Amino acid sequence: MELRIGATASFSKRPDQTITQLERLGADSFWMYEIFQGYEAFARAGYLAAITTRPRIAVGVVNSYSRHPAITAMGASFLANLTGGRATLVIGVGGDSWVGGMLGYDQSKPRQRFEEYMDILRSLLSGSQVAHHTSNFILNKVKLSPIPEHAVPIIVACEQPEMMKLAGRLADGIYLEPSCCSIGYIRWVVQTIQESRRETRPFQVVANLPLRITEDVEGARSAIKPMLAFHLSFPGEGELYLEKAGFPPSLAEEIGEASGVRRLLREKRSPLEAFEKGIEKAAEMVPDEFVDQCAVMGDLATCKDRLTELERAGLTDVVFSFQDDQSENLKILPGCS
Repeated sequence: MELRIGATASFSKRPDQTITQLERLGADSFWMYEIFQGYEAFARAGYLAAITTRPRIAVGVVNSYSRHPAITAMGASFLANLTGGRATLVIGVGGDSWVGGMLGYDQSKPRQRFEEYMDILRSLLSGSQVAHHTSNFILNKVKLSPIPEHAVPIIVACEQPEMMKLAGRLADGIYLEPSCCSIGYIRWVVQTIQESRRETRPFQVVANLPLRITEDVEGARSAIKPMLAFHLSFPGEGELYLEKAGFPPSLAEEIGEASGVRRLLREKRSPLEAFEKGIEKAAEMVPDEFVDQCAVMGDLATCKDRLTELERAGLTDVVFSFQDDQSENLKILPGCS
């Protein structure tokens, strides 16, 4: 399968013009993420369905704690029917900071709850009537009406190996949203999933990566570092991203304290507040070599070579954020070839 290029669905400035342009230039799919205090996922997916005709629409990341599986199934079913089968559902358990810390959900047994969530979703989307009674979910003979007329692929957003193995067994793909996905990390993800899969049906491996088509590589690194510093600041995740890229995991704690993210997490506040105070000091601590491993960056030929490398590593879909002030990046799309 040739590596497909998707786009994050940006809703800044004039989204209709941006999305229409990306579809015209050959973007294969649109992706989004849902974090609390931000834009809700299904509303955005409905908007995308209304102004596009061809690209797949990946709605998510839908949180399996804050949204009951029956409600998720209702939204996914309608979107699948509305788009003629272009809908993909992306679900995850969320991080402690967003879900447990800010909203107070108990995340003590995420794997068990998630397995139940997936089972309920699959059953409802297949048209079955579901009776389910556990401490996690209660459904009293629930059945969708109408049922989906098209299959809805389910992709799991996660970073940790246990959830990856679960995705390998139960889902149709995995979504690596944070932009800290080095080639080494992607290879490790693919290997981890392969060890848990027993089916031969296609499985998507999707990564959201930074893109800069430019001759100014040093300037591109500097622009990318703040977001990488933010993602590296999260306990457990930052250490893993660094380790798989060949860097000392202990650097994550240093970056997390410098950015202020770890302090905000301890105080159960939004990690996004770190950007209000400035994250420059933490960004300076991100090694240049780490940026080079995570980003698709350089002139157009170099960027296309990186896409080939990503495909060989096992990636099936790469997702880029095409910002209004980075029009050069559009050259990576097939319609510009």
